[in-house]
Amino acid sequence: MIAASFRISLLLCFFLGRVSAREPVPDKLVVLTFDDASVSHHSFVGPLLKQQGFGATFFITEGFLNPSNRAHYLSWKQIRELHDDGFEIGNHTRDHLGVSPGTLGRLREQVEFIHQRCREHGIPQPVSFAYPGNALTLGALPILKELGIRFARRGGAPEHVYEWGRGFAYESGKDHPLLIPSAGDARPDWTLDDFKRAVSQARDGRIAVLQFHGVPDIEHAWVSSRQEFFRECMVHLKSGGYRVVALRDLERYVDPEVAPPAPLEVVERRKGTITEVTVEGEVVNSETSQGIPSRVHVSDATGQWYFPKSFSLQQPAVRYERRNGSSPNAVEMHTTLPGQPFRLELKPGRYVFRVEHGKEFLPEVREVEVRPGLSRLSFRLKRWVNMAEQGWYSGDTHNHRNPAELPSAMLAEDVNVALPMVDWTTVSTVSPVVSRQGFPGDYGTQPIRVDARHAWFPRNTEYEIFTTGKQPHTLGALVILNHRSRFEEEILPLEKVLARARAEGALLDLEKHNWPWSMALAPLLKVDLFELANNHHWAAEYAVRNWAVPAPTWMGLSGSGTSTERDWTLYGFQTYYALLNCGLKMNPTAG
Repeated sequence: MIAASFRISLLLCFFLGRVSAREPVPDKLVVLTFDDASVSHHSFVGPLLKQQGFGATFFITEGFLNPSNRAHYLSWKQIRELHDDGFEIGNHTRDHLGVSPGTLGRLREQVEFIHQRCREHGIPQPVSFAYPGNALTLGALPILKELGIRFARRGGAPEHVYEWGRGFAYESGKDHPLLIPSAGDARPDWTLDDFKRAVSQARDGRIAVLQFHGVPDIEHAWVSSRQEFFRECMVHLKSGGYRVVALRDLERYVDPEVAPPAPLEVVERRKGTITEVTVEGEVVNSETSQGIPSRVHVSDATGQWYFPKSFSLQQPAVRYERRNGSSPNAVEMHTTLPGQPFRLELKPGRYVFRVEHGKEFLPEVREVEVRPGLSRLSFRLKRWVNMAEQGWYSGDTHNHRNPAELPSAMLAEDVNVALPMVDWTTVSTVSPVVSRQGFPGDYGTQPIRVDARHAWFPRNTEYEIFTTGKQPHTLGALVILNHRSRFEEEILPLEKVLARARAEGALLDLEKHNWPWSMALAPLLKVDLFELANNHHWAAEYAVRNWAVPAPTWMGLSGSGTSTERDWTLYGFQTYYALLNCGLKMNPTAG
């Protein structure tokens, strides 16, 4: 009896010693994890994290490798270099196997394969695991534990809808260490506010575990992150004093042997704390009942804007947010959606939905009371004209939309042809090629088809001069459309730019009509196009006013001619008529 008591005392002392040896979970403790072995983990993510002094876990799979895309994924040499730089290498199964009751029989050999590959390259056998596709089943827990996995990260589901990328922070003792939730799963439309919401949960003993994929992820656009956004997130962590570690490092604070008896109990508890209602909807052609791409605006009475997600991961929604710095009411907040159903997470209350599909369908505006049990919303848009049947096609001769977003935007707006300003300069002594104000990347010289009726052309350049002779001095803007090679010329002398444009068969577009040199550009360069509608016409409040050359008195406009949107519009029309009356043949366009 005495011996048994002694053994129990020893066990208690050992257990208490292990517990007391662990540090309390500090506030602002964040775990960074990266899935799928994207090559950007080695080329961009690792160097940036090392510079910041951050830890991270890279979960490795070979499931996406094939002979045609090996350059998009890490080699084992690069994986070993990430390990040598101090990062954790985790296990993500050989084939990116979704963990479900039907695949449990294959899980062991899938995990052991990555274990073996790590040993072959001098990397310690992984102790951390991430569920591929964030699919999970409780039957995996004993298998993972037997294979030496001490921590396993899941996604934000089932508490939140997978597409949303939202989640809860990890609570030691309440969450099973082999079912650690993602506080955030980064998506292409994430903003810094989304990231802040995820990491702000790291307090009061909770740990924010974050899930990223490629930065960018070339093969999986629906989980890709932009490099500038990721850099912004890391600056927030650094400046905010966050402690950033790998998943394995949690053993400093958490005993992986301590697990709740009912692993999903905490999940159900959290579901009960969610106040948002999942709103589902669709946008269809009223005649065919087929889904159509659309632009959707959602707002509440306070002026807050909301952005739906697409049901389809392969056809994601594109979030668009613009606010004019001089006028808080001049905003453009919308989402372009493919012809797929959409989801929103909204708190109960009243919201206004405005749904559009180009100019040939009548828009629908509807007030919706969001409440639990709300049926799926159906917006049935009615076509009132079909211009293509009459041989007319829509176009946008001047936009600054990221080419990656153009397919979504063009289909939603039903714009047949788009000409983005891939190259752009605002300084008279800087050529468009080196200005870095356009869009990086090589888009080639040929039209890029979105589908049979929509295409965009990548060779367009804007000289929009705000700085002359290293001093702020506005001149004006000249747009060159449909040329063949990138312009290395500075704007002056104009003759050189003109000769290059004409030699390449380009069209010249007069982008603004009341800049100091606009009236000189028209006759000197024999400009082909005149933008009657341009980006000073906003769907919301008119904001850009009282700038450039005031309207002459003969136009009969109020103030400078730019103080109201009506005056600005008439300023453009009267300028155009005057140029026509001078014998200048210019076709009207819109940008």
